[in-house]
Amino acid sequence: MDFSEFVLAFHEQIKVGSIFRNPKKGDSTVMSVKNGKVRYKREESNFYISIEVLYQAYSTFIGRKMSTKDLKAYKPEIFDQNGTPPGHGCNTTFLLCVLVEMNLARSIEGKGVSGDPFFVIIDSY
Repeated sequence: MDFSEFVLAFHEQIKVGSIFRNPKKGDSTVMSVKNGKVRYKREESNFYISIEVLYQAYSTFIGRKMSTKDLKAYKPEIFDQNGTPPGHGCNTTFLLCVLVEMNLARSIEGKGVSGDPFFVIIDSY
């Protein structure tokens, strides 16, 4: 799947108002999608992530396991609150939820703890 196909599928399947149950606790709600960026809310906080970054992570891990730990190492400035500059860990589970919703990955597995992070297997097409 190339970037334009990913964007099209994203817009078809991820709508404003979509609610994703995070694997550990809480929900993420898509608040807006414009100018190539998604704004989602988790509890009282707003987060922004570009669709291009979502696609880049997807295409990097296609056909493989992708964990929250992998994402933090892959792009800490997006996915790791300890990155430089800091990203946010909520982006990891948001991406996993989006890929499952788009039927690009299987269900989220793992316990979300050190040694057993949340992960998905991204299907190859």
